[in-house]
Amino acid sequence: MVSCNVVSARAQRIIAHRGASHDAPENTLAAFRLAWEKGADGIEGDFYLTKDRRVVCIHDASAKRTAGVELRVAESTFAELRRLDVGQHKGKRFTGEKIPTLEEVLATVSKGNKIFIEVKCGPEIVPYLREILAKSKLTPEQTCVIAFDENVVAASKKAMPHVKAYWLSDFREDADTGSWQPGLAEVLRTARQCHADGVDLQANRQVVDAGFVKQLRNAGLEFHCWTIDDPALAGHFQLLGVDSITTNRPDWIRRNLLTADLHEHLRVHLRFDGDLKDASGHGRDGVLVAGDPAKAAFGKAVFRKAVFGQGLDLAAGGVAVAVPYRLPNAGAISLWYYARDWYNYQTIFDNAAGPDDWEMWIDATGQLRFRVHRQSKALITHQLHPTGDVNEWHHFVVTWDRRDRSHQAIRLYVNGRLSASSDWRGSPWLEPGDTFYLAGGNNKSKGNGIWDDVAVFDVALGSGDVKRIMDFGADGIRPEG
Repeated sequence: MVSCNVVSARAQRIIAHRGASHDAPENTLAAFRLAWEKGADGIEGDFYLTKDRRVVCIHDASAKRTAGVELRVAESTFAELRRLDVGQHKGKRFTGEKIPTLEEVLATVSKGNKIFIEVKCGPEIVPYLREILAKSKLTPEQTCVIAFDENVVAASKKAMPHVKAYWLSDFREDADTGSWQPGLAEVLRTARQCHADGVDLQANRQVVDAGFVKQLRNAGLEFHCWTIDDPALAGHFQLLGVDSITTNRPDWIRRNLLTADLHEHLRVHLRFDGDLKDASGHGRDGVLVAGDPAKAAFGKAVFRKAVFGQGLDLAAGGVAVAVPYRLPNAGAISLWYYARDWYNYQTIFDNAAGPDDWEMWIDATGQLRFRVHRQSKALITHQLHPTGDVNEWHHFVVTWDRRDRSHQAIRLYVNGRLSASSDWRGSPWLEPGDTFYLAGGNNKSKGNGIWDDVAVFDVALGSGDVKRIMDFGADGIRPEG
């Protein structure tokens, strides 16, 4: 097997910038609710104080950009601002969205989630923030105040020492010297002077490197960054150990980030280097069985040269490998497969749950299929032929996530790329059985290809994880040492 040490990434909170603002009108209840649906850990919203001292959620000092009306927030009453439509500019389905109050935004935040309250005006808003937060159901750990104005940060810490406050900063390049401002020394000095708990910095990789972050940590500061919609940039800051990433696309960024401590989530690892042993350390060795449980297993496992060392060759057909493991509510299966032909029904894996559930197979047209159960939304596909062909190795990964009792998501990756996905609500979740099978174990053992490096995880992998495993094999996720 190829062995490679890969940097282990820590878990990051994903913060939805002005809500899920890529898909919904920014700073509206629709955007914040969508952010929670997309799995954000937190939301970020912008807040001003109105003429009649209400705290409202809007980014600009004027409503012109989002509502088409030139009303200055500080010079307008809440009633005047509330009459505006701030959703229609994003599409007809958002017509009627109103500027929300801080109280309304706080009410969307559930237990375990967080809100970043960005103050866009001055310290005069702080007493009103304190009053609203004191009446809120949220704990201090669920709220934080952020601001570019260090005076706002200082006032927040003085008025609400139990609520965290972060100083926001972007970076500007000096046209004459080429240096970036503020520099590290100024960032540390400002954070110290305003008693910030941390900094929330523009995601500029030309400025923020490992040494920069080390000095922040040495000063006892949290480190957050904004606003990232590019997976490569998100991965860079993830590996620097950023505490949270603010993004307009929370679901997209999460799917593309590396899973923290991925090796800890490895539950089964069949290398097939001459045996059916489980290399994960959990003792879930594979067992050669007949496809029809009523019949005895026959033949011996055959191993041939594969992608990483050897692979399991089931060319004879009629047999399967049983793995004693019940798949979790959120997880992934990664494997390499070599098909000798397209035919019905070439089972790559299935499950003791039933002959038509929790299975992956290839049909006679070269279409790869995966389904959790027979309900149509639970089926996703990828056409291997003609872009791919027989007698070639393909890397397949499926992920699933039972987000709650009525919300499920499945994804299919082929050769490192997301190929198909389905998110659905309303249909029941089918519990997997106590055993899953390679080549089919429910009276339909028709898989006769070669399998290599089969790995099962108890977390839904992201695109970064998939690419890493495809490049290095499941051994490549092992921590250093």
